[in-house]
Amino acid sequence: TIALLFSVATLLGISPTAAQESSIIAAWTFNGQLWVSDGTEAKLIDEGHVLQATLSPDQRHIVAIVNRGNSQVDNLVIFDVETGESVLILESEMLPTSTENERLGFSRPIWIDSSTIWFNTIGLFEGPPGFENRYDIYRVDLEGNLTERFEVGTGGAMILSPDREKVALTRAGEYQNSNQLSMIQIVDTTTGERLSDVFDFPAVATGS
Repeated sequence: TIALLFSVATLLGISPTAAQESSIIAAWTFNGQLWVSDGTEAKLIDEGHVLQATLSPDQRHIVAIVNRGNSQVDNLVIFDVETGESVLILESEMLPTSTENERLGFSRPIWIDSSTIWFNTIGLFEGPPGFENRYDIYRVDLEGNLTERFEVGTGGAMILSPDREKVALTRAGEYQNSNQLSMIQIVDTTTGERLSDVFDFPAVATGS
């Protein structure tokens, strides 16, 4: 435990003594369960088919994608780390769809800051089941205010910069369609301004 604490403190650039005075929260998923620990004990937060989970920068909240097993509705849930209670539940059925029969799900939520989340939506297929990233981006905060930041096809999968001021957006191309290129672009997380030109390149076969 001491060796682990020292390693984490070294990576964070603080002294072991200072690290011992402040708690470092860890969160993880296991067999559909969501767990948190402050280094002394592990606490079960949720056990309802948790698909993805991410800890907020201030370590006070966790955002998770939860499916209760009915395969019809995904929930984006924000949990309070200390109490384990949910402070916000956003159902996928609340998302706007382009057709009446379209079913959507959540994908890869990231914390822009300690109160703001960006996430993608995915289109869900039936028989055989599958999904497709819609390459949009929505924003939601702890009060439940939901806004669309990038329309379908204009956003992308997100990679957050270490300072949380920029996001790299990526969209996969089609290997057998030379007109459908893969792309990368960097945007400002505060304004949504596109900070770079689009870098695009031919798609590579996933088997390569």
